[in-house]
Amino acid sequence: MKKLMFAIVFLLLTNVNAYARDFSGSWQVVANGYLMVLNITQDGSSITGTFDTYNPGETTPYHTGEITGDVDDEIITFTRWLGSQYQQYQGIYLSNGISGKFSANGSSNYPWSWTAVKKP
Repeated sequence: MKKLMFAIVFLLLTNVNAYARDFSGSWQVVANGYLMVLNITQDGSSITGTFDTYNPGETTPYHTGEITGDVDDEIITFTRWLGSQYQQYQGIYLSNGISGKFSANGSSNYPWSWTAVKKP
């Protein structure tokens, strides 16, 4: 019986991220008049991908930034690399999208929110 209880406790403790929200996929984002597409690949709690920014009315991104980060339950945190500059994002999943804050090159935090539509 002790072995069974130990096995159950071990599985519960080592499987903490099993219930993290799955952010994988392409997310359409509109912010400050710009269309952005956030492409996320998730492996457990780690994420990688790209964050493409488009000028209004154009179909080719004028900038693609690489992202790296992680997921902790309903919270997503990632860094968007823009050449030698970066933006750090932290957001929480809501029923209609993601909302949170970001900083640019380590400067002050700025609020951000959007209604993000997860593409199939």
